[in-house]
Amino acid sequence: MPRFIILDGTTIRENHNGEEERPKKRQRIDDDEPTKLQGSAPSRDSIYYFDSVAREKACVIQVEQTLFQISEDLFPLGSTIRSELQQYKSDGKRTSDKEPLLLLSASADGFRALLWALSIPSKDIDGQLEPTEEAQIHPLLALATITHTYRFTTLRDQALSAIERAFSDLILAETCPSTTFAAIIEISVKMNAPKLQKVVMEKWVSRLKRREIPALPAIAAADESGLRQLRGIAYYVHAQELLSRHPHVAGANVAQLFAKSQLNTTQTVCFLAGCMSLVTFWERLQRTPPKLPCLAGCGPAAHRACVVTWNEQWHHAATSKKTLRHGSTDILAILNTVREQLTADQELVEKVTPACRKGGLDALGKTAADLLQDLPNYFPAYT
Repeated sequence: MPRFIILDGTTIRENHNGEEERPKKRQRIDDDEPTKLQGSAPSRDSIYYFDSVAREKACVIQVEQTLFQISEDLFPLGSTIRSELQQYKSDGKRTSDKEPLLLLSASADGFRALLWALSIPSKDIDGQLEPTEEAQIHPLLALATITHTYRFTTLRDQALSAIERAFSDLILAETCPSTTFAAIIEISVKMNAPKLQKVVMEKWVSRLKRREIPALPAIAAADESGLRQLRGIAYYVHAQELLSRHPHVAGANVAQLFAKSQLNTTQTVCFLAGCMSLVTFWERLQRTPPKLPCLAGCGPAAHRACVVTWNEQWHHAATSKKTLRHGSTDILAILNTVREQLTADQELVEKVTPACRKGGLDALGKTAADLLQDLPNYFPAYT
């Protein structure tokens, strides 16, 4: 929750849950050391310290080691900060460089973002919150954080909506680094913003699947935020990253990757369990292909011949050099390669009825889709 301190040398005020509290007295500190508890003396902000503010409206606020002087009218009536300033004035006091209102739950960058947003007319703010490049996302994240902390609800929602719109833009979502994805996921979880979380996670997962972005940051974010679908694909991609760097590790020897990974002990347990389960899944499927359905135009007797051909050609495709070039845990790539071979297989075209052949290929596609959705169960969270 937001906290405030008035650095007047004698009194500390804290505000919890937006409720007013009586001053808490403390031992007096020297007048010439008003910021002793905060380290070195704070400096005035180069942008938001206005000497021209009318004295009766001026308020001095310290965030981290920076002083800001602005008009109290900038803060809406009823806002947490405005209420604290009014309480201070009701005691017959004024803030100053020596006795500022200290915001304990904010960053200087976040407070600058807040002041910038509050200075824009409300009817124009949406048009101003339109990032066109990745560097412009971070001020929006700072704005969302401080408006959430100090309960500027409308501004917070506008900032979150702007980030969501930005990530609906293909160019921005395809170029930003993992740190930005992780920061937005953290914000979306903290602020219960499911729409933003869904948009950003879909973009992150898409880039992970294409191996355009490293998996370790996604693993950390998924484990921290408890996002199952992100965790599943991130651990899966990490296995393929390791196998691509160590191609001779295969089958049951996948446990050798333990020494190659940068995961902690708990994550390593999850990683190894998932890898071994995937290897087992493919070994079983390699021996027993997806069932070939008997569909229109194929009777029981004819279908027995269809099944024999399907099983034979499945075995050829599943053990081909093209299939075996994939890592032993890259089951999605394996299934895609097998499906491509079976789609072009002349034996299936000539000896299996068109409907049954299509049904078999569709069953294979469903197997891959089900595996993708089931990846979180292969890589469960261990606590």
